[in-house]
Amino acid sequence: MKRVPSLSLSLGFLSWRLFYLFSISRSSSPAASRSVFLRYIIHRYEFIDIYSNRCTAEVQIYSRGYTLRTAVAWSC
Repeated sequence: MKRVPSLSLSLGFLSWRLFYLFSISRSSSPAASRSVFLRYIIHRYEFIDIYSNRCTAEVQIYSRGYTLRTAVAWSC
């Protein structure tokens, strides 16, 4: 049976790294041809969970036209 660490360690992330990947593209409409839109922002968090497993959570924020959408991926 695995030992559960203290509450402060289980609530806090032991290892925290952020990577921002930017992909900038231009709109295809003539009216907004001069505007540059940020298409993808990816936040990647690496941490250790309460059972000492190394986990990665990835949050993607991307745009489709003027609508922002989000996606979350999780792996341990």
